[in-house]
Amino acid sequence: MPFIHGVRFASQNFSTIVSAVLLLLFISTYSSGQSSLTTTDKMTPSGIAPGAPAGSYPLSGMESINLYNGNLDFRLPLLSLDGRGSAVRDLVLSINTKKWRVRETHTETQDTYIPTTLNWGGVDVGLLAGKLQGRQSGWNSRTCTNPQQTRYHYTNTKLTFVTPDGTEYDLRDQQTDGQPMIANQCGGIQGAARGTIFKTSDGSGATFISDTAIFDKTTIPTGIVGSWNLFVSGYLLLRDGTRYRIDSGNVSWIRDRNGNLVYSQTDAINRQITITTLADGSDQITYKGYQGALRTITITHTPDSAVLPLRRS
Repeated sequence: MPFIHGVRFASQNFSTIVSAVLLLLFISTYSSGQSSLTTTDKMTPSGIAPGAPAGSYPLSGMESINLYNGNLDFRLPLLSLDGRGSAVRDLVLSINTKKWRVRETHTETQDTYIPTTLNWGGVDVGLLAGKLQGRQSGWNSRTCTNPQQTRYHYTNTKLTFVTPDGTEYDLRDQQTDGQPMIANQCGGIQGAARGTIFKTSDGSGATFISDTAIFDKTTIPTGIVGSWNLFVSGYLLLRDGTRYRIDSGNVSWIRDRNGNLVYSQTDAINRQITITTLADGSDQITYKGYQGALRTITITHTPDSAVLPLRRS
C-alpha cells in the first residue's frame, strides 16, 4: 500500500482516485459538446510531414524521399515564371504519399474515427506560389458567465507556410517561443497577444513579420474542424535573403536578395498566367506561348487516386 506524507491509502482506492482525475482532465478538454480533430490541427508531427523538409533525400530533380517518415514527394514542373536572378516562380503538380490521417469526432454520446486525406484547415496550395495559414487552438475549457459561454483556458497560435510541394515551415511567436498562454478574457473572443514576429525553430531560419499584432482565439470550434484558421498579411523572410509578400495568406510576389522581383501570376516580361478551376473540378492554366499564341494546360483530378491526367494544348 502506498504512503503519502504519512497518509495510508488502499491500492484500490488510490487507483480509483488517479482514474477519476484523468477522466476529469479528459472531459474538461471536450466539454464544449462536440469537437472534431486530427493530429495536425495544432501542429504537423514529423512522422507525417509532407513535402521535402531538411534531411530529405533527392532521387532526381522531380522527386525526393523523406528518410524519417518514408514520404515520397513527386513534383511535376508545369510552367515557370522566370524573373531576374534567383527570383523564380514555378508552377508544379505535387503528389505526397503521406496524406492519410484519422479524424476523431467527439459528442456527448459517442466518439467516431474516420480516415481522411484532408489536411489541417483544408490547406491545398495546389498551383499557388505558397500559402501562409495560422492554426489557433486551445486546451481545457472553462465556463464564463454574463453571458454564459464556454471558452478555452489555455490558448495557442502557430503559423505555417506551405510551399507548392507541400513542405511546411512551422513558425512560433518570438515572445513566448510558441508556449500556451492563459486566456484571461471571458467576455471576448480575443485572447493573449503574440506580437508581430514569428520564427521557425528547426534551423531553417525563416521569419514572418505580420502587418498587425496577432492574438489567440478563446472560443472553441465546433463541427469538423479542431482549430481555427487564421489568414494574415506581412513579409516572410528566408535564410537565403528571399522575401515573400503575403496578403491574406496568399503569396503576392517573391523577391530575391538582390532585389529581383517576380509576381505570383506574371513573368519577367509581364505575361499574365491565369489559373482557373473548371466546373468538372479540373484545373486549367492559360498563358501566351511563342509569338503570343494562347496555350493551356489542363489537369484532371481522378477521385481517390494519385493519378492526375495532364493535357496540354
